[in-house]
Amino acid sequence: MTKKTHPIAKKWIYDLSPYVAGEGAPGAIKLASNENPLGPSPMAIKALHDNAHDQHLYPDSACDELRQELAHFYGFHKDMMMCGAGSDEIIRLLFMAYCGVGDNIVTHAHAFLMYKVGAQSVGCDAVMVPEKNITIDVDGLIAAIDENTKMVMVANPNNPTGTWVSRGEIERLIAGVPKDVLIVLDAAYCEFMDDADYHAGHEWAISHDNVIVLRTFSKIYGLAGLRVGWCHAHPEIIDVLNRTKGVFNVTRITQKAAIAALYDQDHVKKTKDHNKATLQTVFHALDKMGVGYQPSSCNFFLMDCETAERSKIINDYMKTHKIYLRPVRAYGLPTYLRVSVGTSDEMKVFLDILEKGLKNGFEKE
Repeated sequence: MTKKTHPIAKKWIYDLSPYVAGEGAPGAIKLASNENPLGPSPMAIKALHDNAHDQHLYPDSACDELRQELAHFYGFHKDMMMCGAGSDEIIRLLFMAYCGVGDNIVTHAHAFLMYKVGAQSVGCDAVMVPEKNITIDVDGLIAAIDENTKMVMVANPNNPTGTWVSRGEIERLIAGVPKDVLIVLDAAYCEFMDDADYHAGHEWAISHDNVIVLRTFSKIYGLAGLRVGWCHAHPEIIDVLNRTKGVFNVTRITQKAAIAALYDQDHVKKTKDHNKATLQTVFHALDKMGVGYQPSSCNFFLMDCETAERSKIINDYMKTHKIYLRPVRAYGLPTYLRVSVGTSDEMKVFLDILEKGLKNGFEKE
């Protein structure tokens, strides 16, 4: 018997491709991570200052005050909510609680990469269902379910595509999924949506025992650096998550900032208005340049570079001008670059450099 010379992790861990965050650099324009260009709410910043003195105390493990304020704001029962260190922590807890070796999850081909990474981290397979016109194919998701499926996961609207499916399509999905399979509706970007036919999914979390809705304070609320998300589901699912989470998973000061941000809807509106106006300006400019893109209501969009080689050339060119975009090859979209919405000045620079590159064939000066 050969003696091991060092600890060995579970074999499937070595097959994982770690999630790689969007790039950035000091002094550069970072349009790679879908961050709020206006920053956090002034009320959230004040809450951080006002509560800085008591950080020697442990946080409320149950996030009771934050859940109570979320319940009051949205009209849900607080026992149907649980808070996490970003919605990505909740995703990991779901895998820990519901999935294992021999199981699978069903999701769509261009979905948030943490679904696949999370599944593989517990030895679970991720079935990636092809999309239609880079949009979720509900019939394909339903058809992919088998006796080993534990979860169906959809991001609506989806990152990185910015596409979404209607209320009717989600209702069809829920009707087609077996009752013992958990349906995860990731609504991280729902606040940016205006269409009357879009629904984040909370009504189904109330009426169905197997539906969970994920939300976050990282995007429109601008608290990405504090790591706070929450979910809404049947109390039995919430109980399971509470049994698996870390004792003090959301920091004391983060909980206070999130409550303040929740009630600064003026800042939310300001962010949403900026996002909408900026996208209109950018799409108009891209149309004039003859550059293709995927329409989006989110705080990002996909820019069509036509070929994988050209995508890399454009990305490298922009980086030489200290503009960081997000390649999405890992999402199965090698011909695209994802562009986050920045400030008005940042987007003007982005468009100017892009136009300059188009004129000179993206040759580095």
